[in-house]
Amino acid sequence: MKVASSKIEALFKDVFFKSHQTVLCGGFTEPEYIPSQNPSELHPHRIHYRSDYTASALHETAHWCIAGSKRRLIKDYGYFYDPGMRTLESQKRFLQAEVLPQTIEALFHEALGLEFEPSLDAFHFSHKERSEMEVEFLESIKIAKKHSNQNLPPRAKQFIELLLVQT
Repeated sequence: MKVASSKIEALFKDVFFKSHQTVLCGGFTEPEYIPSQNPSELHPHRIHYRSDYTASALHETAHWCIAGSKRRLIKDYGYFYDPGMRTLESQKRFLQAEVLPQTIEALFHEALGLEFEPSLDAFHFSHKERSEMEVEFLESIKIAKKHSNQNLPPRAKQFIELLLVQT
């Protein structure tokens, strides 16, 4: 089943706009969270995702669901993203930090009946290294999903429930 990213945007707005003055917006070359200095209907906080990719919309929503109230006041939640050439060690740290958001993203995909593809962001590594990373990373996500009922942030649970009724 294919779900249009515009549908994800509308669902997100339905559940979170009034309570958090936040919108999900596609069509961008890079994902980015931009908080509003004066959140309102005309100037909401914005979550940008790549192009019109449903997976990017769900991934960025997962990051937003994890971010606490203080982090949601800071551009990109105050995190630094390094798209450059990571070492194997820094790549492992990156993937470790991505287990929770990508577990939530996987749950979003499942709720919509979509296949989940992990984002390793490891383009410069060899095929063998990427394959090994993916196996290990997917295992970490599988373990995290087993414990997700007690570890999911409330907004993630709320969005999953909404996505489930859409299928």
